[in-house]
Amino acid sequence: MKSGGATTGTTERKAVGLLAEHSAVTQSFGFLALVAVAYVLLGLGVENSPPSSCEGCSALSAGAREWQVWKVVAATGQAAALALLVGGGVKLYQFQRDEKPYDDGVAGKVRGYAIAAAGFVLGVIVLIGQIVSEKRAWATGLEPMDQRLGAVAAIGVACAFPWVALTWLVHRSTGLVRPASDDDVDQGITRLLVVWDAIMACALAFAVFVVIALLPTGALRNLWISQDLADTDDDAKKLAESFPTTDVLLYGAFFALLVAVLVIPMLLSWRAAARRLVDRAYPINKANSADKTQVENRSQLESVLNLDVTLIRNPLAVLSILTPLVTATLAAFLPELGK
Repeated sequence: MKSGGATTGTTERKAVGLLAEHSAVTQSFGFLALVAVAYVLLGLGVENSPPSSCEGCSALSAGAREWQVWKVVAATGQAAALALLVGGGVKLYQFQRDEKPYDDGVAGKVRGYAIAAAGFVLGVIVLIGQIVSEKRAWATGLEPMDQRLGAVAAIGVACAFPWVALTWLVHRSTGLVRPASDDDVDQGITRLLVVWDAIMACALAFAVFVVIALLPTGALRNLWISQDLADTDDDAKKLAESFPTTDVLLYGAFFALLVAVLVIPMLLSWRAAARRLVDRAYPINKANSADKTQVENRSQLESVLNLDVTLIRNPLAVLSILTPLVTATLAAFLPELGK
């Protein structure tokens, strides 16, 4: 006869196994639940009915549709940021595990880099707070909007810290790839291919972070200019001028610079390590420059290590630079085009 503890343990293992078997379904429903929770939280404090002392007043002195659009976009962004936070933690653990066989200290520095990355994103949060420190006179029913926006920005940026740590760890790992023998070359190829997967994950994660930062900003501007605060056309013009499209574009340029500072040095470090490995495996000199087999083998290895594409034409570099700029442009001008 099984004991209660054994039965409970078996039930828990079956539940965990079931979740693992249907992980894609679980993740999809989990993401949807996060969006719903964020949507509800973002609406806290907003008046759902007009003040009893004000006849003919609306509950929300701004466009109801614009308010709902901003909440949906911001809630989706917050859910995506939290999902990336979990994914970044998993990726950090996997990277630590993959680096352990090389015994050169990288795996043991994950915690230190994670702490440093947390400090870095905290500095970015403070910097963004200083850049957008202007207090806006939001419409009746939307307060406390400034605090709501501050929380959204802080959560979105804070969730990026494991990816920042992974970027620095990749940079350090590639710097240690200096093959001195044929065995080192084989080991280096394996290591660099694993690192390349981490680089791709970092670049894509930062692209998503940029999108979920800029799209709510565009929706926020649309909400701002929908407010019923203007009595005349001049007042409406001043309202639009106080939150111009250039603010969204400059926000995008700021993120483009930030992502470039993180991603481009990582790509350069990886390419330098890959180039060292290729030069060690198939050196080109006067003696073998005419050897077609040597040249072909070298070209094949360069292709495997993605050295056959220049940095300027590298999709990850292009993605890192263009994503913030294109997203900012769309976020700034699409709401106006739809009017």
